[in-house]
Formats: sequence, structure tokens, C-alpha cells
Amino acid sequence: MNNLDQKTQEFISVVKETKEYKAYKKALDVYKADKESQQLLKDLNLAQQNLAILEHGNFEGQKEQKEKVEYLLNKVRKNKAINNWIDTQKDLQPLINDLVSGIGTSLEFPFGFVKQKGGCCG
Repeated sequence: MNNLDQKTQEFISVVKETKEYKAYKKALDVYKADKESQQLLKDLNLAQQNLAILEHGNFEGQKEQKEKVEYLLNKVRKNKAINNWIDTQKDLQPLINDLVSGIGTSLEFPFGFVKQKGGCCG
């Protein structure tokens, strides 16, 4: 392992010690262990895709499919495992964005979520 790889692994270890990552990982593990929650998201995704097809083609059955999507959305909104996982993603994302932005700024290389200094173009 070269020095950059080693330092990268050290950096990842430090990120994994943050409260945001620990909460995310715990919620992710709960979600991964909950087959019913996983199936619920798959069912919602499929129902949304079917609705998009019906709407795009202006096919019959749109009303019923919209009702199915809304029913599944309501179930997802009430699902603790899914909501905890989503909430912890929202909490972790700013940390990751700031890290990526800081790296890009330090290297003077605009990748990821580099913060602009002002206006549309910096």
C-alpha cells in the first residue's frame, strides 16, 4: 500500500468515527436487516415507474396507479427503519460535502461540491 492509500484509509477511519457516520451506519444496518422495509421501497419504486409509463403513454389505469403510489408512499412515511436511514443520510451529507469541498479547494481542483465564492462563476 502506498502512502496515499494509507492516508486515505486513515481519513476514512476518522470519518467513520464521527457521530453522523455512526448514526448513518446504525440506521443502514437496521434497514438492511429489515426485509419488509427493503421490499416496501422496491414496491414503491416499481409503482412509480409504472405510473410514469402510464402517464407518458397516456394509458388507462393512471388513477389506480396514482392511488397505489400514494398508498405505498404513506407506508414509507410511517416506516421507522426507512425514515431513520433517510434522516441520517441527510445529516451525513453536509459533512461529506464539506470534506469534498475542502479537498477541492485545498488542491485548487474543482471537483465534487466545491463552494463558489460568489455569483454564478466564482
